[in-house]
This record gives sequence, C-alpha cells and structure tokens, in this order.
Amino acid sequence: GHIRRVVSGSRNLARLALMLTAINDLRLSPAELADAFGVAPGTVRSNVARARRRREEDPAFDAAVAAIERRLGRRAA
Repeated sequence: GHIRRVVSGSRNLARLALMLTAINDLRLSPAELADAFGVAPGTVRSNVARARRRREEDPAFDAAVAAIERRLGRRAA
C-alpha cells in the first residue's frame, strides 16, 4: 500500500511505527513527514505520541518497532 493511505485511529500500526522510527532513528522532522504523508505536522506529532504510548502498553508493537530499529541500525553501519 501507499504510505499516504489513511486508516482512522491507531489501527494502522505500520503507519505509527513508520512515523516513530522516522522521527527517532532517521531524524526526520514532523514537517518532512507531514509532507510525505499529506497531513499536518500536528498530526505527525500526535501520531508519534500515540506510537510511544503504544510501545509502552503493547509488547507486540514494541517488539515490531525494535525489529525495525535493529534493521535501521545495521543499514547505517
């Protein structure tokens, strides 16, 4: 699918994980991500906050994001 495809709420976990890792690991700005996703920077910030909470509350989501982070770390090396 396209990253611009919008799924309401936090059901689109891949989108949340992508935004979180793009902010944390790739050091993209909310404005850069907002442009890529076709949303407002505030939407990016609220989604990143939601993803951070989800990581704390959902072990499966945390494990999925950790796996993405590990792959990004290997790629950067």
